[in-house]
Amino acid sequence: MDRLTQLQECVDKMSEMFYTSVGVLQRDAPLVATNQELPVTSWTAEQVQANWTGNQELARTVAKDIVETAKVIDFLIAQLPGIATTEEEQVRLLQELEEENRIAGEEMERTVAEADVMLAKVQSALRSAASDFQQHQAQPQ
Repeated sequence: MDRLTQLQECVDKMSEMFYTSVGVLQRDAPLVATNQELPVTSWTAEQVQANWTGNQELARTVAKDIVETAKVIDFLIAQLPGIATTEEEQVRLLQELEEENRIAGEEMERTVAEADVMLAKVQSALRSAASDFQQHQAQPQ
């Protein structure tokens, strides 16, 4: 797997952690009355404490996972090619690569032309052999 794909997977993983964390907060937040005229079934102090204790361990685990994933993301970004080079160096490298590509393209065109010539020779030899064979077969023995 290439580094860019690894980086994308880490970012996706971190997004999923944040999404899940927000969902847990929404699910487990104690109910609070925002309007005195609307009745709310509120949690007892024991329920709030029990929920808070359970969520503290979850928060520690998620925070640890987020920090570890952020470190991996930082590492992968630092490993991306060209991340430590200046714009001028990147332009120079791209120009070198373009020149190499041009040379390789010219070589490929020459090789294809040579292959076409060889193909024509082989086809001619095969036609000649087939013709000779047919003439030999046509002659009475």
